[in-house]
Amino acid sequence: MVAHVGDFGISKILAISKSMAHTETLGTLGYNAPASKLCRCDALGSQIDNNAVVSLERRSSVKHLSKNRADRLVVMQEQMGKVEEDLRETREQLCSVEGEKIRAINELSEIKQVAYEANMKASDGFSPRELYAEVMTLKELLTNKQEELKIKDKNIKTLKLELEKAKKCELKLVEKEASLGKVKGGFSHVKAFKIRVTDWLSDFRKRIQELEDELENRKLSESKIFDAWLSKTRQFEQIKIELEESKLEIASLHKKFESFTLAPSNTERLLNILAMGRLPTPEKEMGNLDSELELANDNEKIASSKAKALNDEITLLKNEMNLANEAEEKSRKALDDLALALKEVASEASEAKEKLSAAQLELGQVKKEAGNLKEMIKSTKARYKMFLDEAKKETKLYRNTTERLKLEAEESLLAWNGKERSFIVCIRKAEEERDLAMHDATKLSESLKAAREENFKLRDILKQAINEANTAKAAANLARQGNSQLKDSDLYSDL
Repeated sequence: MVAHVGDFGISKILAISKSMAHTETLGTLGYNAPASKLCRCDALGSQIDNNAVVSLERRSSVKHLSKNRADRLVVMQEQMGKVEEDLRETREQLCSVEGEKIRAINELSEIKQVAYEANMKASDGFSPRELYAEVMTLKELLTNKQEELKIKDKNIKTLKLELEKAKKCELKLVEKEASLGKVKGGFSHVKAFKIRVTDWLSDFRKRIQELEDELENRKLSESKIFDAWLSKTRQFEQIKIELEESKLEIASLHKKFESFTLAPSNTERLLNILAMGRLPTPEKEMGNLDSELELANDNEKIASSKAKALNDEITLLKNEMNLANEAEEKSRKALDDLALALKEVASEASEAKEKLSAAQLELGQVKKEAGNLKEMIKSTKARYKMFLDEAKKETKLYRNTTERLKLEAEESLLAWNGKERSFIVCIRKAEEERDLAMHDATKLSESLKAAREENFKLRDILKQAINEANTAKAAANLARQGNSQLKDSDLYSDL
C-alpha cells in the first residue's frame, strides 16, 4: 500500500507538469487574461490613440504570462517538496513494516526452537504422565497457533483487498487523505498484532517455566520414591540376613543344649556308681583302716603314715566333692540361662517370622504395584505414541503453513522490489522533469528581466510621447485661439 501511495505522488507530479504545459501552450496562443491598461497612467492612456498602444498591450500580456509562469513554478516547487516529504514518510513506514516482519519471523523461529527443545526434553525420558501433560499443552499451543495463523490469513486477505483498492484509487487524486487513513489503519492493525504476539510469547514462556518447575518437582518426588523403595529393599535384605543368623544361632544353641544335657547324665552315672559301692567310700576306708590298725599294731609307723595318706586322700575327696557340687550348681545355672536364652531366641524367631510375613506381604503389594505400573506404562506408551503421531502431523501442517508463508513473503518481497524499481524510475523521471522545469524557470527569469528592461524603455518613450502630445495640444490650442481671432476679425471686416 505504501508503494501505491508513492505512485500517487508521482502521478500527481505528472498531472501538474501536464497542466503546466497546457497552460503554457494556452499562454502562447493568447488565451490568458487580456492585457490591462498601464498602471498609474489611466488618464494619459485615455488621451492616446488605441492604434498606437497595440504593441504595448502585447508586451504587457507577455509580462503577465511570465508572472503566471513564475507563480506556477513556485507552486510546483512547493508541491515537489510535499511529494518528497511524502516519499520520505513512506520509506520510513516501509522500513518499520520490514522491521516488524523480520521480528515476526524471528519470533516464529524462536517458537519453533522452544517446541523442538520441549519435544527433545520429552523424548529424553520423563514419566508418562508428564509426557501426556506436555503433549496436551503442546496440542493446545498448536491449536492456538493455528487460530493465529487463520487470523493472519484473514489479515493478509484484508491487506490484499486494501491493495486492490489502492490500485483503483491511483487515478483519483482527491482520495489521497482517505488512502493515507487506510494505511494508518493497516499500521495500527500490525501494531495490535505485534502486541498480541508479544503477549502470547510472554504467556507461552510463563507456561514453559511452570512446566519446568512441575517437571523438577515430579523428578524430586520420583527420586524420593525411588530412595524409599531402595531403603525398603535394603531392610528386606537385612531382615533375611538376620533370619539366617538367628537360624544359625538356634542351631548352635541346640548343640550346646545337647552337650549340656550329656554332661549331667555323666554326673548322675558317677553318683550311681558311688551309691552302688563300686568305689570305696570314706566310711568304708575308715573301717578298713581300723581293721588294719587292729591287725597291724606292730607296725604303727606304717599305719601312721597310711593314716596321714588316708587323711590327705580324704581331704582331696572332700575337695573333689565340693568341686562336683559347684559344677552341678554351675550346670544348673547354665541350664537356666540356656532356657532363658532359648525363650529369648524363640521370641526373637517369632518376631522375625512376623517381620518376614509382613515383609512378604509388602513384597506382594510392591509386586502388584509394579505390575500395575507396568500396565500403566504400556497404556501410556501407546497413548503417547498416538499423541506423538498426531503432534507430528500437526507439526507437518505447521511446517507447511510456515513454508507457504515464507514463499508468500518472498513473492511479496520480489513484487515490492519490482515496484520499488519502477518507483525509482518514476522518481528519476520526476527529477528530470524538475530539472527541465528549473531550466525553463531560468529562461523565464531571463525573459522577465528583458521584459522589465523593455518596460522601462517603453515608459521613457511614453513619457516623451506624452510630453510631445502636451506640446501638440498647446500648439493646437494656440492655433484654435488664432483661428478664433481670425474669424472674429473676418466678421468685423464683413460688417
